[in-house]
Amino acid sequence: MKKHLFLIIKFTITIGILLYLYFEIEWQDMQQTLTHASASMLILAILIYAASQFLNTYKWSVLLHSHGPRHPMRRLLTYNFIGMFCNTFMPGMVGGDVQKCYAVFRDEKKRSGEQGLPKGRLPEIISSILVARITGVLAMIWQANLAYFFLFPHLDIYKNSNNPFLKIILPYILLGLLAGTVLFFIIPRFFNFNVHQHETKTGLLNKLINPIKRMAMNVKGYVENWRLIVYVMILSLIFQGIMNFIYALVGMSLHLPVSWIYYFIAIPLVTLISSIPISISGFGVREGAMATFFSFVGVGTAEAVLLSFSVVFVSIVPSLFGGLLLLKEGFFVQPSKSELEGDE
Repeated sequence: MKKHLFLIIKFTITIGILLYLYFEIEWQDMQQTLTHASASMLILAILIYAASQFLNTYKWSVLLHSHGPRHPMRRLLTYNFIGMFCNTFMPGMVGGDVQKCYAVFRDEKKRSGEQGLPKGRLPEIISSILVARITGVLAMIWQANLAYFFLFPHLDIYKNSNNPFLKIILPYILLGLLAGTVLFFIIPRFFNFNVHQHETKTGLLNKLINPIKRMAMNVKGYVENWRLIVYVMILSLIFQGIMNFIYALVGMSLHLPVSWIYYFIAIPLVTLISSIPISISGFGVREGAMATFFSFVGVGTAEAVLLSFSVVFVSIVPSLFGGLLLLKEGFFVQPSKSELEGDE
């Protein structure tokens, strides 16, 4: 009952915000923007987004392989595209992560019979995706701070603006988020749990707590491995930079009068806000946040909402490839014999 109630609330918030934007939009402006949009830039954005998933999958593989057996890159890439499809067309924003976790877990259980791999590594697999997500958020926040404090003040839109949000409130928000990122490198160092992969205690509480302890200790292992975490952060910065560039490219295709620098500031904040689980897959909240942040630099509601939907379209096209893989392979891809034997 509570689950259904929460879903109804999310649906209501999504529809409510979208209806509000519907009546705020000047549809003539949106039609004019669409008429003059550059299809070639939109296609380029789709191609870059699809290609960037190789980097995203590689980052996940670096984390996954550091604490366990290796998996073929082709298989992880397949799971990533299927995960993209699940994230796009399933309610919520973690459906793809659930699919990837269980698919890799199932693969390892199949391989364990052949190679004697440790069974029950689900907490370790979850922690690899969790850290991949967290490092992505850290990269977004770092880039937003760098863009705001070192590049944005040189733009005329900043020099000529008297908007208190841009000049007073926004820097405090960014600095607060930046301070929060430090916690990821501090808090896990205090984790000191005595965990066993094969817990002998059979109580329900122990079955729930022990995997959480294992995940916490794995996160600690990532944080304490400076060579690994620095490498993963570099990959995250590159990937998030590409994501921000895609937004800028779509904005250029719509001929929006916005510097690419502002995308590196606004898009991370829009992404963080839309990831709050109060709407269906971020719809409505994302468009509302986009309209708000881009109104500060002279972009109308129609253009901002169109930018948001255009980027959603850019992400949907490659995710449809994941849908094709889902139809071909099934929800969990069946490993080949060579892959069960650990061939790369």
